[in-house]
Amino acid sequence: MATYFVPPFVTVTNIGRRTSDGDDYVVANEATGQYFLANQSTVALMDSINRAGSIVAGVHAARMNPEVGKVIVEKLVRFGVLVQRGTTHQEKAVKAPIESKMISLRFDLIDGAALTRQLEWVGRIAYSKFGLFCWLLAVVAMMYFLLTNGDKAAFALQQVPQSGLADILRFVVLVVLLKIIHEMGHALAYRVMCLREGHDPGPIRMGIAIFAMTPFPFTDVTGAWRLRSKWRRAAIGAGGIYFELGATALLTIFWAQTNAGALQVTIFQVAIFTALTTVLFNFNPAVKLDGYYVMSDLSGQHNIAGRGSAAARDWLTRRLGGKAEAPEKPYLGYWLMSYSYRWILFGGIFWIFYQMDERLAVPVGIVIFMTLIGRPVYMSLRAAWRNGAKSMNIIIAGGLAAAVFGLCLVPLPDRLLLDGRLVVHDTRFVYAGETARVNLQDDAAGIELTNPELSFLSQDLNLRRAILDNAARSVTGSAQEQARLQNDAASLELISDELSQRLARLQVSAAPTEVWDLREAARYDGSWVRAQSSTPLAVLSQPAAPRVLVWLDQALVETDLLTRQDKSIRVRVASDPSCAFTADVTGQLADLIALENAFGLTAFPRDAGPACLANYPQGASVVARLETAPKSMFQRMQRSINRLLQNRLPTGNAEQRI
Repeated sequence: MATYFVPPFVTVTNIGRRTSDGDDYVVANEATGQYFLANQSTVALMDSINRAGSIVAGVHAARMNPEVGKVIVEKLVRFGVLVQRGTTHQEKAVKAPIESKMISLRFDLIDGAALTRQLEWVGRIAYSKFGLFCWLLAVVAMMYFLLTNGDKAAFALQQVPQSGLADILRFVVLVVLLKIIHEMGHALAYRVMCLREGHDPGPIRMGIAIFAMTPFPFTDVTGAWRLRSKWRRAAIGAGGIYFELGATALLTIFWAQTNAGALQVTIFQVAIFTALTTVLFNFNPAVKLDGYYVMSDLSGQHNIAGRGSAAARDWLTRRLGGKAEAPEKPYLGYWLMSYSYRWILFGGIFWIFYQMDERLAVPVGIVIFMTLIGRPVYMSLRAAWRNGAKSMNIIIAGGLAAAVFGLCLVPLPDRLLLDGRLVVHDTRFVYAGETARVNLQDDAAGIELTNPELSFLSQDLNLRRAILDNAARSVTGSAQEQARLQNDAASLELISDELSQRLARLQVSAAPTEVWDLREAARYDGSWVRAQSSTPLAVLSQPAAPRVLVWLDQALVETDLLTRQDKSIRVRVASDPSCAFTADVTGQLADLIALENAFGLTAFPRDAGPACLANYPQGASVVARLETAPKSMFQRMQRSINRLLQNRLPTGNAEQRI
């Protein structure tokens, strides 16, 4: 019969929190650095097996149900706190899912115990009343200087888009230094608080964690569970933020008290960055970082994340007809909050990879899908099956999930809805092409633009040309003189052409069918206006065949709409759904010019359009529907992601697809 015992490197610490089963204990495997919470019955079972040397005898001596004892013994063996005599083999730890390894990795590098012993005096000062007072004073000073240096802060933030390589390097170096200070804060808090309760801190593992291809330093202070005081455990959890925020406050004070420069700008940018990351990530209890453990310590509720996941599985198990305890609403609520936050967090990760390279977004999206949907659904259904859920319910639930996934792959009709305007008049605007006098005609049907300077130049040009003609006829000189006269004639011809163009810009004529809208001309009657005025003097309009002008925003550009193909659209007047018709887009989409990030599409109604169009004036609002190729839900999601992640899509190439 195999003999089992508790090895000497396993310690048991009474942390004194009373439960229905007595005190709580922290069992630590000092060789592997693993800790877990145990109740009094588990500790009694360990002691009984250690004295008896037999699992069966130990379970009997502890007066424990054999089935329950078997489950507990399996966990004790897996954690290495119960070892079979004469063997060194232990069960392998449960491996993390492959998608979790692809997102997060951790590497132990050093034992920080020696370093914390050298810097223990820093921790003692920081966690004294004097140290807390200085910290509060520095934080208050930081807030004051931030509020009173708004212009300087705005200048520092405006420099972010203009940062060069040297600025980026300074930023990275300062951030890394602050993160090292953050982790040293955890380590020093752990050492000081352990010594205050009479515990040997033991090894303090420090290393690098890689999350979403981004390296972060970490400090393993799991041994804090041995402390009886929840305030000391919370101080260890908040130690990183405590030290980092104190260092950030000192940097901000330095920034505020020195003249603006490259270093000062970088210091402020780092201060803002670390403050945001601290609030959004480190102090956020929705993820298992500093804020989560502080909340766990102060509330006295441990393994909140695990209990939340268990509550979600129990909820699903009960819905599928299985046997499970009613989930506790606080833990179920925490799971919902944490799960929602993970969607936001992984959405940000996906956006970062998408910006780096669209091809990287595909495997990242698959990993995120498996992490947030695939594996949780699989594990939940498996747990429901093991807890007696009805087979038919599981099949239906799995079938519905598969059906939803399948429907996401089925192409469905798709379309674009476009806003537009009705056009029933051709309009041209009259501007002052030259500085001129504005004269309204007697019948107020039009305007006349005159410029005495141009009239004088015209008379002068005619006189010079007459003189040149007479000279050319009378001169019988050399070939050189004849060439000079020809050059003068050519120069006068150029001047004449330029003058004709300037005179043409002042000529305003209207067709018999055109209607005048004098607009600003009446204000300037008899006075002068300058050239290139931005306000039209008049508008000339005449009836035209009805047509619609719709706008295709670049954010709505499709991946399967050929730029070379002509399209027809379905249009209706926005205020009258019964006034609907089909219109053909003129020209090819590849020839259109994007104005204000949108394409202007002109479409003429077929067969001159319905009679109801005569009831609506120029500029009446219309809505158009542009049919596109069928798309699956996944393709629609991809289109939505493209719209969200890209400010502008490439356009204008006749070979491309829009």
